[in-house]
Amino acid sequence: MKPVYFLCFSLFLMVLPTEILSADQKSASSDLVTKACQDTPHKDYCNTILRRSNVKDINDIIEILLKTAKLQARNAAKRVKEMSGKTPEDIKKLKNCVTNFEDAAEQSRDALRALDNKRYPDILEKITSANKDAATCVDSFGTGKKAPGQVTPMSDVSQEFVRTCGIATSITSKLSGKKSRR
Repeated sequence: MKPVYFLCFSLFLMVLPTEILSADQKSASSDLVTKACQDTPHKDYCNTILRRSNVKDINDIIEILLKTAKLQARNAAKRVKEMSGKTPEDIKKLKNCVTNFEDAAEQSRDALRALDNKRYPDILEKITSANKDAATCVDSFGTGKKAPGQVTPMSDVSQEFVRTCGIATSITSKLSGKKSRR
């Protein structure tokens, strides 16, 4: 056998097991995501967030959800900053909402720190607090519904964040042994 063919064949044999292993890892990751999302309040949204991630364990899933929540809270704070109020009362509400979403991002960051130490009850406490911050903002502009099919600007801004928090709470609750309140 010529040296070039031998080299190519050797490289092929070295890469093949890696590709097979990679496919097995992707399948295992997909199965883990499917199982984790199965009993969450927003199963399809959970799968959407996690499907492109290569997760090794449930902690990876929680980490991705917490990072997503932190980013969503920061983006919500930016969107609210861009809004303008028509009355002094609305302006004050908007400023409070910015603060609430910034606090929610910080709570999400604190939950990530708790995850580093596998302190699941602390994660639940932080993510619940973050969710309450967002809810306070939405509630300050009304119940969320103006007319059939219409939502307040705040409910639109916070919707993804609230869903992500609900998913993270559901999955973390299982690990901490507590029942989640959807």
